[in-house]
Amino acid sequence: SCLAEVSATFHGRDVFAPIAAHLSLGLPLEELGPRVESVVKFVIVQPVVEGRRARGQVVYFDRFGNAITNLPRGLVASAAQSEVRIVVGGHTVWGLAHCYEEGAEKTPIALWGSSGYLEIAVRRASARDLLGLTRGQEVVIEWRGA
Repeated sequence: SCLAEVSATFHGRDVFAPIAAHLSLGLPLEELGPRVESVVKFVIVQPVVEGRRARGQVVYFDRFGNAITNLPRGLVASAAQSEVRIVVGGHTVWGLAHCYEEGAEKTPIALWGSSGYLEIAVRRASARDLLGLTRGQEVVIEWRGA
């Protein structure tokens, strides 16, 4: 990286943007590092929408243990935050929180994360560990609304 300190969450800003700038100024690609011989491809499964119900899955966990899903915010645009029910790993979450600090400690919440996708979190704990969630696990969201 070109910066002295690289953020754990803003690689687009801290790593990729400076590299793109150097490449645009003529830096040879070989000077960026060794050639990558194998690439891991991730298959992203699209959610299945059936009326006011959608089935998706946990795509990954962030460093706090929050489960990020493949369910985009636009799915429930017509529903109020309180008119949503999420089921994951045998746990039910009623309503959507606005921030990670809502709800009781060690109680699961659901919210739209900064990426625009549904996240399952636990206040001051890891949702992955406390709820026993795994990557690829099914997440069902149901909503009422117009």
